[in-house]
Amino acid sequence: MTVINTNVKALYTQTALRTSNRDSQVAMQQLSTGKRINSSKDDAAGLAIAARMTQNIQGLKQAVRNAGDAISMIQTAEGATQEITVMLQRMSELAVQASNSTYSNEQRGYLNQEFQQLKQEIVRISDTHEWNGFPILNGKAGIPVGSPKVDTVTRVGVAANELGKSLKDGDLSIQTDKGSFPIPASLSSSDPKSSALAFSSNKAGSAIAIAAAINSRIGDTGVNATANAAVVTATKTRVGTTSIQTDLYVNGEKVSLSLSAGQTSSERRQYVMESINAGTAVHGVTAGDGGGGGLTLKTVDGRNLSVWYDNTTLEGMDFGLGMDTATPSTPVGVSGITGSSAVSAGSAETSAITFKALTAGQKITLNGLTFTSTGSSTKEQVAGAFSNLRSGMTGVAATAANPISAALGTFSGTFFEGFTTGSNLAANGTATEIVTATATGKGNVGNITSSGPVLSVIQGATGSKEVATVTFNDLAASEAVTFGGLTFTASAPITGTEIARLFSSLTPTTTPLPTSTKGTMSGSLASGFTTGANDGANISATSTANGDVATDLTVSSTYSPSILVTQGNTVAASTAYGTVTLSSNNPFIIKPGANATPVGSSPAADPTYSNFTSLGFESGTINAKNIGRLSFQVGPAANQLINIDMADFGPNGDITGPITSQLAPTNLLSMQSANDVIMNVNKSLDRIAETRATMGAVMNRLEHVIDNLTNVVMNSEASRSQIEDADYAQASTELARTQIMQQAATAVLAQANTSQQTVLKLLQG
Repeated sequence: MTVINTNVKALYTQTALRTSNRDSQVAMQQLSTGKRINSSKDDAAGLAIAARMTQNIQGLKQAVRNAGDAISMIQTAEGATQEITVMLQRMSELAVQASNSTYSNEQRGYLNQEFQQLKQEIVRISDTHEWNGFPILNGKAGIPVGSPKVDTVTRVGVAANELGKSLKDGDLSIQTDKGSFPIPASLSSSDPKSSALAFSSNKAGSAIAIAAAINSRIGDTGVNATANAAVVTATKTRVGTTSIQTDLYVNGEKVSLSLSAGQTSSERRQYVMESINAGTAVHGVTAGDGGGGGLTLKTVDGRNLSVWYDNTTLEGMDFGLGMDTATPSTPVGVSGITGSSAVSAGSAETSAITFKALTAGQKITLNGLTFTSTGSSTKEQVAGAFSNLRSGMTGVAATAANPISAALGTFSGTFFEGFTTGSNLAANGTATEIVTATATGKGNVGNITSSGPVLSVIQGATGSKEVATVTFNDLAASEAVTFGGLTFTASAPITGTEIARLFSSLTPTTTPLPTSTKGTMSGSLASGFTTGANDGANISATSTANGDVATDLTVSSTYSPSILVTQGNTVAASTAYGTVTLSSNNPFIIKPGANATPVGSSPAADPTYSNFTSLGFESGTINAKNIGRLSFQVGPAANQLINIDMADFGPNGDITGPITSQLAPTNLLSMQSANDVIMNVNKSLDRIAETRATMGAVMNRLEHVIDNLTNVVMNSEASRSQIEDADYAQASTELARTQIMQQAATAVLAQANTSQQTVLKLLQG
């Protein structure tokens, strides 16, 4: 069909011309910018990837510069420490010279002049040595990290036949600018982690329990306690000539082992280590091989650590847990136990609780749960109120468990974790005044607590004596307590510790009985027993002869329940204990508590504060230190940091403080002071050497950081180039193609525009 208004051929040509023109523009843009992606329409995903990579590359390049600046900064600091080292060496030389008897005190004064000048120069350098306008050797550069902090000293492990000590009321006080605050006794219920199967493992004495006791006063003291791991380090491994299948018990959990005679010492340690670590989630212990000849065991938290094995045919070194001694031995915390005792799973502790009748207003407390009688309650009714309790029950839950108690009185508090109680009904259904509490864990879990006395009896046997230990409770006026035939009646409020003192060091024939302004003693101690010194509120009566005693000692009080504890079976294994770290934002003082101080005419309960020191505490003031943490950003992402702590090199720091502090030896004017200077200069030189070693290690690390980041930048830029850079060969070819297409389209369009003129010939005809 011949038409004039629509030139289809021209329209086709125009479309082709527009397309080639657009392609030509893209090719020219790529060639002029060198980039394949110049806007999001070119490649939206590629543009996003390239933009993120550009950000990352720029961050990496800046991180390289940061690392270089960090090296320069540390080098500047290290250069000053080198000069301080030289001065300390000269000071040591002067001190050695002054400590010789060939000099008079006047001549030592000449040596002292140079000594004093050197000391002043060390102080000046520490105060003024700068980088980028701020001092870097006074401990104030960077983020302050020198808050008051102290670790308890490493606690000595406890032997298999001893019970680990715990923190008692009056053992520890923490003093701040707000006052002095006594720390309460540590409780076994505060430690749900430690195993009590080993006799020496006292849950109340674990780092977890002690930290919890200290933290109970954190609102007053501002001091936070953190439990640290218990650690056992062995140094010897032996591989026997016979393969054997055996078991290792880690905190009471069995680890089955196949010890092969074909293993090397290293392979044996590796095998035992992996076997122990496979059960870490259960027993809470990790094993490591530090190359010292034996394994190192460490708890994952502050729980106690006890490991034992059957030593009938094996020694600790067969597990990589021996000590390099002349005769086979193991570190404390690892024990060899003969025969079936090694595989004993232990048994749960039980406590027979005998309740008394209550009148209106009287109250008793058992394991943290307090019952207050609103009227007269018989002893059977009180026992019924404390029946069928479970760990963690609140007062509301206890009332729901025993609805009859609602008509008798009210509950408050919480029944602590670790114990449950049974029914007070006898086999024939008759209500009694006795309820049995059973520990939820096996072994020596610690006695249940009560507002009444608690008695624990270790029965005598062939070759051993019977021991009855009672924990006294506080008494109010007119209340009384009876133990082993002796009765104390209070005329004024008196503490359990004061009562225990009255019952200490007695025999059946002791006269006169001890006296107190707070009450009277009557009766006599049961025949065949003597009492020892009190341990806080505890007193032990020991039979004078070996064997089981026909009549056991008993304890009772006015209306509080009396408790007879039957200890759970334990394993005779030693235990390692963790330490505690105390920290605060403000200075504080650690000191022994009230037990170290006499009360009136009564002597101190613990005058040498032996319990305080045995738990690892040391008296002293814990002040903040000038320590600055320098952080170097060595990556494009947040918190990619390398840190180094820079301590104060001045008189208030630990590095040169032993020689520059006003409290340190300050002169060479006598032989004694010169000798003191020698010792303290050596301390400072050791600490500077340690600090410089840290500086060198960090600088070497930063150099590797620079090398690595430079390599990453190079590869990242190559990757980004693949995404966004233009291929010039391809782009130039595309430009040539589109230019030819444009020229051809222009020529064709001209012909298409003239093709309609053929219609004129039809009109002319």
